Amino acid sequence: MCALALLATAPAACTRSPRAQQTPSPHASVSPFPIPTTLVIDAGAGLDSPIVLDDLLVLFPASQGPELAGPSFGNDPIASYFRPELSEATRARTLLGGFLAAHAPGVAQSKLDQRYLTYKSQWVGFMVGTRRLLYGNFFCDDFGHAWKTSPLSVDDGGDCFLQVVFEPATDAFFQLMINGNA
Repeated sequence: MCALALLATAPAACTRSPRAQQTPSPHASVSPFPIPTTLVIDAGAGLDSPIVLDDLLVLFPASQGPELAGPSFGNDPIASYFRPELSEATRARTLLGGFLAAHAPGVAQSKLDQRYLTYKSQWVGFMVGTRRLLYGNFFCDDFGHAWKTSPLSVDDGGDCFLQVVFEPATDAFFQLMINGNA
């Protein structure tokens, strides 16, 4: 995926998931995210099935972690994956608007810090050492892909596609990737 590493000092090449330094989330400019009220869970779904929330958010199980988040975070290998808590994913979604406004070039002109609220998102959790982190994949177009059951990966596409890593314990974002344009 050719993407712009917004928190890295100078991206040298296009890679799927370069990692950047921790940047605290600004709490003063929290975007209002409507908390969905309907949780859609298949009655036969077990621990290895995605959980879909209001057609905007999917929580993936640990088994889909490597496909969605990759095998490492920076130079550290991912020790394990888990399905995130709904409250963690919705909090990350809520705080992302303020983070985008503060750290993404051109967001003011494109209003991405507001538009992302209408994007669909896929989430999986992972552990690096003792740190509990969430990987979020956001997109405004699913191209008919079965995004509720399998991770969506798109090359290019501009700011219709972005990915982020979030640490619930500190409300900090560690990575922001916005796809480039072809």
